[in-house]
Amino acid sequence: MVRVHPQEHRESTALLDWRLLAFAGALSIATGLLFSAGPALQSAHAPTADVLQQHARGNAGGRSPSFRDGLVVLQVAATLVLLVAAGLMLRTLANLNAVERGFDADNVLTMVVPLMPKYADPSKRPAFYDGIIAGVRALPGVRAAAFGSLLPFQGTGNTRLFSVEGRQTRPGDEPDALFRIGTADYLQTLRVTPVEGRLLDARDGADAPRAIVVNETLARQFMPGPSPLGRRIRFDPREPWFTVVGVVKDVLERGYERESKPGVYVTSSQGPRFFPTVNLIVRVDGDPLRYAPAVQRIVRAVDPDQPIRLIRPMTEVIALTVGDRRQQTTLLVVFGALALIIASLGLYGLLAQTVSARSREIGIRMALGATWRNVMRMVMSRGVALIAAGVGIGAVLAWSVTRAMETLLYGVGAADPLTFALVATLLAAVSAVACAIPAVRAARVDPMLVLREQ
Repeated sequence: MVRVHPQEHRESTALLDWRLLAFAGALSIATGLLFSAGPALQSAHAPTADVLQQHARGNAGGRSPSFRDGLVVLQVAATLVLLVAAGLMLRTLANLNAVERGFDADNVLTMVVPLMPKYADPSKRPAFYDGIIAGVRALPGVRAAAFGSLLPFQGTGNTRLFSVEGRQTRPGDEPDALFRIGTADYLQTLRVTPVEGRLLDARDGADAPRAIVVNETLARQFMPGPSPLGRRIRFDPREPWFTVVGVVKDVLERGYERESKPGVYVTSSQGPRFFPTVNLIVRVDGDPLRYAPAVQRIVRAVDPDQPIRLIRPMTEVIALTVGDRRQQTTLLVVFGALALIIASLGLYGLLAQTVSARSREIGIRMALGATWRNVMRMVMSRGVALIAAGVGIGAVLAWSVTRAMETLLYGVGAADPLTFALVATLLAAVSAVACAIPAVRAARVDPMLVLREQ
């Protein structure tokens, strides 16, 4: 019996993705509008006499300093939220890339060669497969070639019920395994990692004893004991037994985020007729796409009417499974970088204005003996206080917002302390530089020149 499970629907995840990106975009836009429109609106409603009096006193006065301080704090907080989200997504991608896939995806060209109706008779398929594989293997730079029923990372279904000889089954206990068929060198072409025994090869032809390779999950769950080699598996009472000749590491047949499932591999010569092997896999030296035209010519030489589609490297097949995450990460990084620039400019502008407004006070202090260190400390202390407040508020907001990202993350928690610490350190360092520039300028004030101008 064959089970073909359809792809699981991901409407909820897609909706969550759009909500996350909409939040990031709205936060960035709102930040820019608030920090540009807020001061303008406040100035528009301020009485002219008050503005002139404040200018005469040489400071911003009134509610203006507190208002601007609040805007800068919100800038820093919003920046931290965006950067934390981007940092969590970057760590997710790094964790996914570090996962053991069970095969080598580099330098592998893949293409789909769908069987035409004239190959409905299984007896006509071996000559078709063998002709293509022989021609492709003869190309300079080609290391191996094979056909397979499904590529890793693409097959969530195509399973078969199975039974293990000598294992008692209970009613309702009907285990199934991912069922993969390939030509003789399929596993070798993918460089699937053997754990015990051997891989399938040319010895496992139509007239040879039926052989099967199982993955570690199946061996561990259904074949406990010293070794699964020599044990037998059957998929249907009307079919013959397959003898286990090898065990391989679990291949990520269903992608990164699904739990390992029992899996088996048989050759197309010994497998059931209703499983066509339509994926051509070619291992090459260098860029796989460089070999695509030559491989296409060989397929057409064997059958001029044969269609070919989905020509791409195996690495692209894998990348498509995390394509949404890459796009989200890119947008979050861009939004975060823009917010960081805005926050830095806001801090710089605020402190620069403060230095300008308090130049007379700074000049008097220096005339009375204050050192440049005292002046820098005075200016920097205000900036540091704003940064600390922004980071504190931003950390609380980020802790709440990232809860909505949990389904997008892999190998990292939504409240990962390392990510929060790194982002806070980065934000504090960049903000400190923005504060240091006007502080240095204040420390270089000539007190006599300032007092003379005043």
